[in-house]
Amino acid sequence: MLDYKAAEIAFRKARESFPHLVKHMDIYSTLLWHLRKTTMLSYLSQELQLIDREASETWIAMGNLFSRLSDHGNALKCFQRATQLRKGCSYGYTLSGHESLMLAEYARSLVFFRESIRRNLRANYNAFFGLGECFFKQDRFCLALFFFNHAHKINPYNPLILAAVAKVYQAVGDLNPALHFFSQAVHVAHSSVASVRFSRAKILFELGEFEESKTELEKLVDMVPTEFNVQFLLGMIYMQLGQKNLAIKQLTFSIELDPKAIHVIKKLLEQLHHLHHQQPVSSSSTAAASSSVFIDCSPRPLFLF
Repeated sequence: MLDYKAAEIAFRKARESFPHLVKHMDIYSTLLWHLRKTTMLSYLSQELQLIDREASETWIAMGNLFSRLSDHGNALKCFQRATQLRKGCSYGYTLSGHESLMLAEYARSLVFFRESIRRNLRANYNAFFGLGECFFKQDRFCLALFFFNHAHKINPYNPLILAAVAKVYQAVGDLNPALHFFSQAVHVAHSSVASVRFSRAKILFELGEFEESKTELEKLVDMVPTEFNVQFLLGMIYMQLGQKNLAIKQLTFSIELDPKAIHVIKKLLEQLHHLHHQQPVSSSSTAAASSSVFIDCSPRPLFLF
């Protein structure tokens, strides 16, 4: 699941064989959005405009390009134009909902997601996921869990839907089911879905399973070596395990990745310097520090094709 690189190769070969192909290019544009390949997304958008400017896929590609450039207003206009050109274009409404979520326009996003579901009820897990995300961001966890579970029933092997279910349990402090769903997500995820692995490692840290969390994070360091959250949490775990030198090295590197965290990390480093005989610091102090430092790196829900 979610093997972006393999999907990109397949789309590229399809376009080489059928240069004027328009069908499914909306999905390809979403893929390029997630791969952060803005130049390729721009080329795709321009080529689709030359092939068929009245196709909904063309306007969705244009919308994804504007979104990638953080021009959310024009992105929404493009997605809406796609829905006007093809009345059954539920995907345009879904993307409009996710774009509105990025602007924290929750009431507006609900309208878009519900309209998407009205046009495509049976298999529209994207929109049900969006409803769950909208309610989650408003701390309405019961409704969030209901819609995430509905999306899960439609698409039971999507690791990011499993992770969404897990994060609701995590938010309400129910860590054991959260770990269960994060573990399921890691099991079915392609190795490139680093956010799922990190979430599982964080749950293990909160449960005091430091060795297992460390093992997960050391794998992640190879996958995303410049991700602040990974490096910082690994430093926190080294503190808990009493590995003072490794903790200092890890936390110092974390400051380089995100200088804004310098004050909190300096306090942790001061604690390390006062350790005697490499005794671990209290888990409560490190947990408090971690909650104030982690960067929100939840992925844009457009990954759901």
